[in-house]
Amino acid sequence: MSLSSTRVISRPLLHARQLRRYVTSNEITDLRALLMSEVKAAMKTEAAAKFSEAARPDLADKELQETKILAKFLPPLLSGAEIDSALREVLTTLPADPNPKSLLGRVFKEFYSKVDKSTVDATLVKQRADVLLAAK
Repeated sequence: MSLSSTRVISRPLLHARQLRRYVTSNEITDLRALLMSEVKAAMKTEAAAKFSEAARPDLADKELQETKILAKFLPPLLSGAEIDSALREVLTTLPADPNPKSLLGRVFKEFYSKVDKSTVDATLVKQRADVLLAAK
C-alpha cells in the first residue's frame, strides 16, 4: 500500500479523533469510522464532479482515485431489492398509524435495528420507504 493510499484511508479516522473532544462519547467505534469514511468518499465524489465542471480533469481524477481507494475498505451496500425486502418485512410487523410521519419514523427505527447503517444508502432507504408507504 502506498503512502498516499494510507493517507487517504487514515484522514477520516484522524478527523474523527480530532472531533472526539467535541463529542460526548470517548470512543470511535467501527461504525463511526465507517461512517466517516463513507462521508469522505461522498465528499470526494462531489468534489470530482465540481472539478470536472470547472475544467480541471487533473484534480477530478485525483479525487476519483482517492474515492476508489476508500471504496475498497467500505462494506458493499445492499441492493434496492434487499432494502425493499427488509422494509416490507418491517411494514408487516408494524401496526397501522394514521400519521404518515410517525409511521415513517417507526419504520426507520425498526429497519435500522435490523440492518447495519453502514451497509445502506440512507437516501435510498428513505425513497424506498416513501414509495412503499404510499403504495400501502
